[in-house]
Amino acid sequence: MWKRLSGATGLVLVVAAPTLVVAETWRGRPLIDQPGHWWLVPAAVVLGGFVAGGMVAGRCEAARDPTVGGRRSGVPHRRGARGAGLGAFVGSIGVLALVVADVLRRTMVVGEPVTAPVVGLWLWGAAAAVAAAAGGGWLSGWRGTT
Repeated sequence: MWKRLSGATGLVLVVAAPTLVVAETWRGRPLIDQPGHWWLVPAAVVLGGFVAGGMVAGRCEAARDPTVGGRRSGVPHRRGARGAGLGAFVGSIGVLALVVADVLRRTMVVGEPVTAPVVGLWLWGAAAAVAAAAGGGWLSGWRGTT
């Protein structure tokens, strides 16, 4: 199980980290500070990485286990819920790693302070990323009525 979850977290970071680096350095300044809505492209790519990581986590053995507490659950939606929980776990680890990396980048490399608007964007982004990963986990962890 841990091998699959670490692979899912790795997938999230392999997709999200380079995309965010490009978005932060596009033409010398962050893409979100430039005119237009082109910042939505890397945001969608990063969100897709979290969904994919959640789907890998949802395919984990713990999400496919048909027993709950040593007995047959008989309730198929619980498998989807376990997949969503594992996806949210992977999404949370990915968000934590990306926020720590951005704090280090801001303070040590760029020399910028972490302001309240930046923290607000981090919180919105974290909520969206964890929800996307949980949704991916739910989609892959749910198996219908079998």
